[in-house]
Amino acid sequence: MEPQGRQVKPDTHQHGIATRDAVSVSRERVLALILVGLTILTFYLCYLLVRPFLPALAFALALAVMTHPLHRAIKRRVRWRDGAAGLAVAAVGLGVVTPLILVGRTLLVQLGTGIKLLQTELQSGHWREVLGRSPALASVIEWLESEGAQGAAAEKAGETCGGAARPTAAWPRRPSTDAQPSKNARSSVYVSSGACSAG
Repeated sequence: MEPQGRQVKPDTHQHGIATRDAVSVSRERVLALILVGLTILTFYLCYLLVRPFLPALAFALALAVMTHPLHRAIKRRVRWRDGAAGLAVAAVGLGVVTPLILVGRTLLVQLGTGIKLLQTELQSGHWREVLGRSPALASVIEWLESEGAQGAAAEKAGETCGGAARPTAAWPRRPSTDAQPSKNARSSVYVSSGACSAG
């Protein structure tokens, strides 16, 4: 039993150990969180490095899985490992390259046919009728045709006068919806650099 007049001091030693343990646990947690964050950042950077190669890697993996039975069959018949690998690569090359050549040839033929069809449509003028059904596109087509006609006329005038046509004013980027300028208003856009002689 303790005497009555003496006060009992709290055990500061035990309290200090508990505080140090709490601080060390919080430091460990902070370090763990930092390490987890750095690990996630590292994996993300690795992903960014590998991302351009993912389609090729996926194709290579699919090709390896598909051709593994072929390689195994060749390996059973040919005892030399390098020869079996070479034959497997040659067989896969022929199996992949030959269809690509045939498909590429077909695409080129179709592209040529499409270009001829497009030229025929452009020369027939049917596209103007189709696009002219829309009021907004009709005004754009009209503007483009007037600009093209003026440029061609200026070039022809430059050739006739013995000099090259040069632009003297900026062309408008888009048609104005407020007021359409007259065709004579734009005639001064090109000035011939040579002098025209009358007769």
